[in-house]
Amino acid sequence: MAEFLWSFRLRGTVLVSVWWKILAIVIYTALVTFLHVRTGLQLNFPQTLIPIIGVVVGLLLAFRTNSAYDR
Repeated sequence: MAEFLWSFRLRGTVLVSVWWKILAIVIYTALVTFLHVRTGLQLNFPQTLIPIIGVVVGLLLAFRTNSAYDR
């Protein structure tokens, strides 16, 4: 019975199609964290990178919202 309920919950969700992408990101993040802790690897990003990414994500969200509203 529990197996039926578990498969019923996953049917129709996006998790079935993106689980391998999530796993790849988890492995990549674990590798970067491991290298930082064990070897002291420093990843230096320019200070302007975060605001630029914020603007890009904001524009993408606005475009997606407007296109969904037009439907």
